[in-house]
Amino acid sequence: MLASIELLSSRTSGVRLEDLVAVPIDVGKHTAMAKVIDFTGTELAKPFEFPLDRCGVDLLVRRTQSAAPATVSVIRVGLEAAGHYHLPLVGGVLPEGWELRVLNPGHVAMQRKVNGSRGVKTDKVDLAAIADMLLAGKGTLAPPFADPIMTLTGWVNHRRRRSLVRRRTIQQLTTHVDRCFPGLGRVMWSVALSKAGRLIISELPDPARVARLGPSRLRRFAANRDVRMTTPLANKIVDAARLALPVPGAEVSRRLLAADLELLDDIEAQIAEADTHI
Repeated sequence: MLASIELLSSRTSGVRLEDLVAVPIDVGKHTAMAKVIDFTGTELAKPFEFPLDRCGVDLLVRRTQSAAPATVSVIRVGLEAAGHYHLPLVGGVLPEGWELRVLNPGHVAMQRKVNGSRGVKTDKVDLAAIADMLLAGKGTLAPPFADPIMTLTGWVNHRRRRSLVRRRTIQQLTTHVDRCFPGLGRVMWSVALSKAGRLIISELPDPARVARLGPSRLRRFAANRDVRMTTPLANKIVDAARLALPVPGAEVSRRLLAADLELLDDIEAQIAEADTHI
């Protein structure tokens, strides 16, 4: 990064501001809006919209090159990071030699506030904020498309999203357990994450069955499935089963519990795969 900064400094040192061009781009879901200015702030090309495809990139390049002076030294493009919507323009589709910077959305929001547009978010307002940040040299230089950091970022983002889904699925599982086996969650540190808990809610989610088994047979049931269950824990589970009250809708919760367990297994497999890549 330091080498890149030194290179850019050498490219702009002693260069007229009129020969430095900035292209702020506000990215949307399917289209983007851009304009072309020089580093004095003079508008060289009015805001125009283009689709986020090859034809749109060709239009962006043509408009920029036709608006830029013949003596242009640097063309600096700035994108506000917009979830994944800005990524097509970071994939090496811009001309070699153009400087591409990715801007933090929070910083762009602060710049809008500085510009007196707090709470206002339109394409033109965003372009003005992005342009000001580009002229100030803000933003992070976009890494090469095949950069390992880009690959790692993809896996990290995937794992984070799956972790959120996992948390919500466990919350839903807990709700089902409270309906079909009330009291079980009180005697276990985690019904969804412990082996003994998974065994109960996957194969014995009915407190009446657990009560009929009793502690000894429950332990043997678990051992036959390679799950170690201590005598105190077996006693607590059976006691909870004997004291459990009937809850309306318990049978429905048992069926939904099985579906959520299958979903949780799939999510955890995806998290494990992401971990191997990370």
